[in-house]
Amino acid sequence: MRKDRPKNKKGGRIDKEFFYYLRDINKHPHITVCLLKNSNGAVARGMAICSLSEQFDRKVGRKIAKSRAYSAMFDEKLPDAFCGVKRGRARYVLDLVDVPGGGWETYFDKKAHYMPHLTLFERRLLYGPEDFLIQEDGLTR
Repeated sequence: MRKDRPKNKKGGRIDKEFFYYLRDINKHPHITVCLLKNSNGAVARGMAICSLSEQFDRKVGRKIAKSRAYSAMFDEKLPDAFCGVKRGRARYVLDLVDVPGGGWETYFDKKAHYMPHLTLFERRLLYGPEDFLIQEDGLTR
């Protein structure tokens, strides 16, 4: 872990960073998701939604999603107005993709979210397969 990274709201340093993509039924990526986890266990999610009229670009999507995740983790006064998915076109793209664990409204209602409700897939990324198996059985950690 690098020591020069800034501390976030809860005092921890970022020690895990993951990216993944939400795809449509044809397996084309449309949404880039960035997850951050700090040394104190706090989690932030950032999301970038690619318009259907544009060509998907992983590099651009990662940059936007990462920026939003860092904003959620570090900016204590991040307004909810900035975070919400409000545009009709963005909601349409969310309706097209396969969201693990249910509808997008449950997990992806904000573009930047501090301590979000995690999907089982995200828990597995952040905490490993042991947590994934425990959560599948309905047991608490």
